[in-house]
Amino acid sequence: DYSPLAETVYQKPVPEALAAGDVSWEALYGEDAPEMFMAWHYASAVETIASAGKQVYPLPMYVNAWLNQFPDRAGNYPSGGPIARNVPVWKKAALHIDAFAPDIYLSDFDRVCEEYAGHGGPLLIPEARRDAVTASNVFPAFATHHSLGFSPFGIEDFRARIEDEEERQEDKEVLEQLQIDMLGFVCNGTGKYLARSYELMESIQDLYFQYRGTDDMQGFSQKSEHDRGTILRLKNCELELTWKKHPLSEPGCAGMVIEDTDHSFWIFGCNTGVRLLPPRGTKKSLTLLNMEEGHFENSKWIKGRVLN
Repeated sequence: DYSPLAETVYQKPVPEALAAGDVSWEALYGEDAPEMFMAWHYASAVETIASAGKQVYPLPMYVNAWLNQFPDRAGNYPSGGPIARNVPVWKKAALHIDAFAPDIYLSDFDRVCEEYAGHGGPLLIPEARRDAVTASNVFPAFATHHSLGFSPFGIEDFRARIEDEEERQEDKEVLEQLQIDMLGFVCNGTGKYLARSYELMESIQDLYFQYRGTDDMQGFSQKSEHDRGTILRLKNCELELTWKKHPLSEPGCAGMVIEDTDHSFWIFGCNTGVRLLPPRGTKKSLTLLNMEEGHFENSKWIKGRVLN
């Protein structure tokens, strides 16, 4: 019997301007009024549950969001949830929620992360694409957007066999009706790449946390199929990064750079060509003195071949 909860939710006061009774939802939000109304009461219901839960277990709590996309009209997705434009309403109504977490199945990964990180709360990614690009999105998630966590959907199945083709076809029809990219749910050999990304992040965790949130750490990633590369400015040089062509069954072009001194840096990532250039506006030349191949163990560099 959910009637007591419903009574509790709908007796909660709406925003201050509405509580006085001399202004309407339409006056405040115009054409977005129906979704803002839904967002407020949805968030109020979640607040009732979360506040009661924290009295028993004082743990951080989050709400994940089914993101809006084309056709971007309320009713075409679970409207009223904590999509980016609704987060200010959710933050006001759901005071016991610590993070609003996007489910990122869209291809514009960085834009979604920026929207949620821009609200001032922690970023958490509890669901993401299952195709191989998710193994490369790990790097900008942590290096650029400082996410608390990153997990593709159904991660427990990533090392299992590929899904049955017949079941996949049935899923395709449902996903098409929901305007969801089927490729975002195809796990075709992703597990081995994702495991390597996680292993790398674990092996450098001391170095990562030393520079997390500082100007000495930068993330990079290919933004679209038409994007050819980028140039990062470091302290005493520039880093020309070129995206390598690769099949869709491989991770995307992404990674991170950590400058540990004015004259050296670490670079991690995949499917990216690297070239060092002297700083613009100077007549300096640049010479590479040393380049090592190796790996990290317990945050310690184990040198392999010398490549210079």
